[in-house]
Amino acid sequence: MHRPVGVATVGRPSPTPTYTFLTTPPIGRQGYRSAVVAGVLAILLGSLGVHRFYLGYTGAGAAFLLSSVGGILYAILVVPFFFAMAASVLALVEGILLLTGAFDTDVDGARLQR
Repeated sequence: MHRPVGVATVGRPSPTPTYTFLTTPPIGRQGYRSAVVAGVLAILLGSLGVHRFYLGYTGAGAAFLLSSVGGILYAILVVPFFFAMAASVLALVEGILLLTGAFDTDVDGARLQR
């Protein structure tokens, strides 16, 4: 007799769900990424989004990278390079936030090492 998963029978416990690498870790778990490394990456290479890639935020890292490259191309082809400058300023702010502890989790929700 076939039963759907999760339906309990009398006397038998229902199967518990298994957790995969895609599940969120418990809140407050210490991660392996360093806030100092992320902060220094943000200040030195932040306009390219390196700090976001390091923390696991690949979408945000790609946005930084595209903004910088797009801004530089725009500056070469047109006049102002607002996008590249905006990414640099935002990266500097994020570097300061990382080093002061205001931004303290990675993409998995794990706390950054201090």
